[in-house]
Amino acid sequence: TLSNTGGAAALKDGYNHTIDIIVYGDSEYVSKGWNGLSVPKSGSGVILKRNIHNGIPKDTNMSSDWKHPRIYGIGQSDFPYVTMSCTGEIKMFVSPDCSFETIVSELRNATKSIYFNIYEFTNPFLCDELVAALKRGVSVNVFLEGAPVGGIDDREQFILNRIANNGGKIRFIVNDPDNDVYDRYRFDHGKYLVIDNYTVIVESCNWAKTGIPKDPTFGNREWGIVVRNEDVASYFLDVFLDDWNPLRCDSYSFGNM
Repeated sequence: TLSNTGGAAALKDGYNHTIDIIVYGDSEYVSKGWNGLSVPKSGSGVILKRNIHNGIPKDTNMSSDWKHPRIYGIGQSDFPYVTMSCTGEIKMFVSPDCSFETIVSELRNATKSIYFNIYEFTNPFLCDELVAALKRGVSVNVFLEGAPVGGIDDREQFILNRIANNGGKIRFIVNDPDNDVYDRYRFDHGKYLVIDNYTVIVESCNWAKTGIPKDPTFGNREWGIVVRNEDVASYFLDVFLDDWNPLRCDSYSFGNM
C-alpha cells in the first residue's frame, strides 16, 4: 500500500536492480535512480502521470518528469484539444432572440439519437420536445449534474420523470462520500447535445425558461452554435460516453438518485 502523504515506488528486475523510480510527496528518500526533490502535489486520489515530450516519456529521474499544471484525479479523462479542418454547416444563435426556435428545430429533425449533457434542466417546453422525440422512436440520453448549487428542484424532478416515463435514459454525476463514491469533477457543467451522430449544439446556458426562452422578448443574453460534421460529433460523443459510463461508481441512474 502506498502512502498518501509521500513515499517511493520502484520498478525492479529479477535481480532487484532498479529500472525506474518515483519519489513523491513529503518523502526524503535518497536513491541512485532519483535526483533532487520529490514530486509535489500528491495525495489521496491523485494520479501522478509522467510527462511526454515528442511522443516519448520524459526520463531524467527528476520531479520535472512528473510535474504538470493539472492534478489528475481518479477516473478523470485526458482528452486532448483537437484542431480540425473540415467541411460542414455552422449555425450561430443567441438568447433571447432565436435560441428556442433554433434548438426546437434541431430536436424535431432528430431521427435516431439525442445525447444531451446539461447542468440544470427546468424548461418544460424543451422537455415537450424531448418527449415528442421519444414518441417517434428517437433514443434520448440525458446526463446531468447530481448536486447543482441549491439542489435539484421540483421542476427538474418533474421534467426528468416525464422523460424517464417515456423511455428516456438519465444519469447523473454524483458525489456520495458516505458510500465511498467521489465524483471525478467538482461539477458537470457542460451544455451540449449530439444529435444523430452528426449535429452538435454547444451553448452557454442551462435549459431554463430564462436561458432558452420560448418568448424572445424575455430572458438572458446567451449564445450557442450548431455544427454539422461527423468528426466534431464523434469528439463530443466520446466525451459524453466517457462521463456517462455506467461502470463508473459516480455515474448514477435516475432510479438510484
